[in-house]
Amino acid sequence: MIKQFGKIVICAISFLIYTSCQKIDESNDARLLFNIAHPVDVIATKGVSYIDTNSFILTITNVNGSEIYHGAYGARPKEIVVPAGTYDVSVVSEIMGEPAFEKPVYGDEKMIVVSNGQSAEIDFLCKMTNASISLSYTDRFLKRYGTDGVKLKQNETSITYSPTESRALYFEVGNVEFIADNEPLFNRVLKAGEFHTLQLDASNNESESNFSISIDTTITTINEKIIVGEDNSGANGLSAQTAMTISSAFEHVGDTLWVWGYIVGTSITSTKFNMTPPFDTDAHLALAEDENASSRADVCPVELSKNALKESLGLATNPNNLKRRIAVRGVIVDSYFGTKGIKSVSDYYLQE
Repeated sequence: MIKQFGKIVICAISFLIYTSCQKIDESNDARLLFNIAHPVDVIATKGVSYIDTNSFILTITNVNGSEIYHGAYGARPKEIVVPAGTYDVSVVSEIMGEPAFEKPVYGDEKMIVVSNGQSAEIDFLCKMTNASISLSYTDRFLKRYGTDGVKLKQNETSITYSPTESRALYFEVGNVEFIADNEPLFNRVLKAGEFHTLQLDASNNESESNFSISIDTTITTINEKIIVGEDNSGANGLSAQTAMTISSAFEHVGDTLWVWGYIVGTSITSTKFNMTPPFDTDAHLALAEDENASSRADVCPVELSKNALKESLGLATNPNNLKRRIAVRGVIVDSYFGTKGIKSVSDYYLQE
């Protein structure tokens, strides 16, 4: 009887240990719950009129990069049980791959840290993760560069945008090259959520860009009219002849580039600049893409640190340089007089 009682006691103790271990194991787990915070803001296209978030691809990886879940968002369990730890979670409408017409991609990604027994609810705020370009051509451009249109190249993939095309062409974020008749014209660096609408024109000797940018909470729309001239074909910033616009150069902070603009003033502060004589300093210039710019927001400050540059370009010494077009070679900096600018100028080309 005593032996049998001892067996019962041992069994009871074993059961308590077993159930206690189960509770400990459970407390080490965390639960992930997911939600699309708001309906995806769909940009209506000819190819896409409705996006089903259930078809989005949900991916969960741990700190070591191992996949915990990869599959359709709509097929996920109501809650996903994982060990306590750090996780990268992402959701995307589809894999972009190569550039394609009418193919906006939406998604969001987060890093989540969950503790023992914690339930974490992740709200995805999906926005467009790629960018698009739409082109139109003037008769003058087609006469000069041919009626095939322009080839847009990203990495090793090229797609021709014909003059009869009206759809938006979508790219991953990054650099896109514009090529016509095997001649490089210019580049654009695309950011997520941008819609570029470009009209391409051509002239014999001039090149200019007029920018109109409007921003809402979802997208950035950029409309440009670009006049491609002989002395600006392939605007890569590597020479005075291929100098970049100020707007394009500002996408390359830290790089040394040739940038063109019109000398519109000096005496720059964070809120204003002097655009009428007399000028009282040769230490810096104000450049703009429009020679009639009057807003501080349209001005790029340029540092003239070398005496030779001050003597040749400074408006206090050379007031007749006002409104002249110039290309300067310098370092694009993130902050100069409270805005992006150009410093360490090493060379220049002053157009007659």
